Amino acid sequence: MAEKDQVKPLASPATHLRSDDDQFLPPPAKLRLHRNKYIMCSGCFAALLLILAVIGIVLGFTVLHIKTPDLKIDKLSFSNATSNGGVIIVASVFVRNPNVASFKYSKATTVIYYHNEMIGEGETSGGEAKAKDTMTMNVTVEIKAEEMDEGLSLMEDLKSGGRWIIDSTTGRRVKLVCVNWPSHTQSMLIEGLNHRPLKELADEAIKLRFNCVRLTYATQMFTRYANRTVEENFDLLDLEPAKAGLAQNNPFVLNKTIAEAYEAVVDVLGESGLMVIADNHISQPRWCCSLDDGNGFFGDRYFDPQEWLQGLSLVAQRFSKKSTVVGMSLRNEIRGTNENANDWNNYVTQGVTTIHNINPNVLVIVSGLNYDNDLRCLKEKPLNVSTLDNKLVFEVHLYSFSGDSESKFINQPLNNICANIINGFVDHAEFVTKGSNPFPLFVSEYGYDQREVNDAENRFMSCFTAHLAQNDLDWALWTWQGSYYYREGQAEPGETFGVLDSNWTQIKNPNFVQKFQLLQTMLQDPNSNASFSYVIYHPQSGQCIQVSNDNKDIFLGNCSISSRWTHDNDSTPIRMSSTGLCLKTNREGLMPSLSTDCLGPQSSWSAISNTKLHLATIAPNGKSLCLQVESSNSSKIVTNSCICTNGVPNCLQDTRSQWFELVKTNTL
Repeated sequence: MAEKDQVKPLASPATHLRSDDDQFLPPPAKLRLHRNKYIMCSGCFAALLLILAVIGIVLGFTVLHIKTPDLKIDKLSFSNATSNGGVIIVASVFVRNPNVASFKYSKATTVIYYHNEMIGEGETSGGEAKAKDTMTMNVTVEIKAEEMDEGLSLMEDLKSGGRWIIDSTTGRRVKLVCVNWPSHTQSMLIEGLNHRPLKELADEAIKLRFNCVRLTYATQMFTRYANRTVEENFDLLDLEPAKAGLAQNNPFVLNKTIAEAYEAVVDVLGESGLMVIADNHISQPRWCCSLDDGNGFFGDRYFDPQEWLQGLSLVAQRFSKKSTVVGMSLRNEIRGTNENANDWNNYVTQGVTTIHNINPNVLVIVSGLNYDNDLRCLKEKPLNVSTLDNKLVFEVHLYSFSGDSESKFINQPLNNICANIINGFVDHAEFVTKGSNPFPLFVSEYGYDQREVNDAENRFMSCFTAHLAQNDLDWALWTWQGSYYYREGQAEPGETFGVLDSNWTQIKNPNFVQKFQLLQTMLQDPNSNASFSYVIYHPQSGQCIQVSNDNKDIFLGNCSISSRWTHDNDSTPIRMSSTGLCLKTNREGLMPSLSTDCLGPQSSWSAISNTKLHLATIAPNGKSLCLQVESSNSSKIVTNSCICTNGVPNCLQDTRSQWFELVKTNTL
């Protein structure tokens, strides 16, 4: 058996001699041995330094490279006033930790300033944000009553700045995210006050992320019936059950006159943080709008231009000191056989001047012809509004039935119909936002049956909301109310387009928040220096494409925390921002992958079909494939054969599962 210090007989002396044998070596051999040991030690030391350097670099780019957490406000709500008359503001904030390690944050103080004066503060509790995770936290701030002096207004004084609506004081953009709330029917009172307290309903609108109400009124409410009380009017309509509901839920309105009640409603909406647009909806208090109801065009049986101007004057004067009213619209859905561009231009100019001379602080909102679908008369003869001080906004309406029957969305190829609708919308109205002298465009009515049982309306909404998001337009959804006090001879009829159910207790559509989350977000901030990127928006669901933390799964999720992308133009990669990864198709029916191979045909994407809503690439077998939601019960994204993209006239399939819009944003 060999000893532990036995050496290999053929090894060199430098390898097998022990250190205590050095003394027996001749000087040259001893020198060689010392040199070899030095080289070995130096090599080991260098290797150790290299390993430490590699470890340091890896740690520097991962654990020790601390990235700033992403904070985004999801929604802002104003709760009931406090006992001392103050207001509670609650902000729901998304906090995303992009680091590979958790971090703890301590208690902090949030302060609100208004015109460089601190008006409120609140404390935020500490916590822990887990690695690569997104958490939601609420930030609560109380604005104390003593800070809310007569000169303080939480409402913006708005003006037009090119195609955007902006805050006159700060110059920052304000996006109108409104809901219609009628007050123009025979009851002459904002709907629903027999069901719930007005403040409670207004607060719910805030919680659903609306920031304004398009509050309708009839001209004669102020010119003929201003001194009639609400109670008297409900008695005339024989609305005893509704009157009993008012007495229970909003007794303050019963003894007020029609005009006083409208003003009181504005005050309550303002207390909740809602801006108000006073909309002259019709002349007579009645349901609107039919072609031959005598209320359609200047000079019609019930549409006296002088009484109309008188009504505008009375409303402008009544709200000239109330900053809650940020805008007044001249007239809703001008229409009828008598409409013409010359009279329209003449009377609209008078209306604009009337409002602005009395209340120069409000936006003046102007509708076009043909049920507010057509502003093309401006191309031939623009309004003479040089003295309006950047207060002019144009409005437009669009529904599935605008122009002709909504059955076109079922009986004709959906891609063709959607493209025609959007092209017509741009040509008839959206052109005002472009060119050398652009104006804001306010989509003051659009909507659908919130029960989502009408397939034609569902298809229209997917088509139009893609365009709304792409261009980040201001809008007002039709409508808030779940029912009416009285409509066309019937007491308490329901409203299928209403956000609320017929009992006014809950939202009608359980998917409402998901459907409208992106549309309610300001996506383009003209004041921001942040670079633009895209979210990939699926209008049918209201969601956006997300990528899992391990970059393996691609699915639909909340647009506020969705992945960001870049895309130069057709036939180029769709790259995930801040990475070297791009979308790459695999085989038909499979999920696309994130790949570093961004130059091949499987990574080259184009927006195809006449809607430009299909994102297509080429499969390894040469076949065109489009992004698609796997099924109605799945959020998984796959690629499949493109549906009805070649313009075949008899292709009637529903293409919405493959509709994706690259929505530009510099705010998310």
